[in-house]
Amino acid sequence: MHASIDNFQFCEQELKKIDPIGHFSALTAHKQTRPSLMVLLAFIATIRRIPGQVSSIEMRQIRLQWWRENLTDNKASFSTGCGLANIGPLASSLKQVQKQFSLPDDLLIAFIDAYDISKVADSPTQDAYFEYSWNAYSIPLSLACQILIRDQNQDAFTSLLKSAGMAICLAEDLRNWPQQMQDQRKGLPLDLSSHQQQSTQETKKRNDHPSMQATMNELCDIALENNKHALTLLKDLKKNGFAEAIPAFLPLALVPKIIKARKKSPDEAIILSKWRSFLSIGYMAYRL
Repeated sequence: MHASIDNFQFCEQELKKIDPIGHFSALTAHKQTRPSLMVLLAFIATIRRIPGQVSSIEMRQIRLQWWRENLTDNKASFSTGCGLANIGPLASSLKQVQKQFSLPDDLLIAFIDAYDISKVADSPTQDAYFEYSWNAYSIPLSLACQILIRDQNQDAFTSLLKSAGMAICLAEDLRNWPQQMQDQRKGLPLDLSSHQQQSTQETKKRNDHPSMQATMNELCDIALENNKHALTLLKDLKKNGFAEAIPAFLPLALVPKIIKARKKSPDEAIILSKWRSFLSIGYMAYRL
């Protein structure tokens, strides 16, 4: 028992270090589910860091495959000296949370696959981007809800997960796209825009091209529309007795700030201060 407590404490500290925004959001969760939520969020943050943290494509795939194999290993035990006791505090804690809350293997694997560069298009089509946003952002939201709410109505959550996932995903890609293009990682989903004739190669140039600016503005508007729709659905969900799910969706609070910054500076790096992010998340939690 003490080992499990220590592992969960490690996960909280790891989350606070690599994703302070996620850690702050998780603090609003009920104390009974908060540790498990932090374990999940620490895992999510760890996977999302891999493409930018590991320069070698082969090493990225090795790390992702390590997670796939451990999450689908249902034979190992937690006994000292063997099995899950030796895979590290984060992976061991995640396996415990996975078992306790019946988190599906296929959803966890689909999330991991979203960060496998060999399976992500350079400039994704509309259908491909919808699939990517679902796997990379909607699935983590769904898993968080499964921890926060045991008896959730899946139908009531589906539309919210789609809109929230798309809003957060598009905002993050708009925030990070200059660096992603520089590192030759996934580009923007130009197919979502009516200005889709703009080529991926052209996006690597400075954004003083009128067509690219129009494309950027349209993608920003799509993110804001999805964010607004998600917030409306989230309020309805709270009225129906699912207020415990709110901590999972607090990243929506940052979408408008990211979009505002991107519209103001189409090709510059966007850095939101921690205190502004904390303030936005706290305000959203208070309002809801």
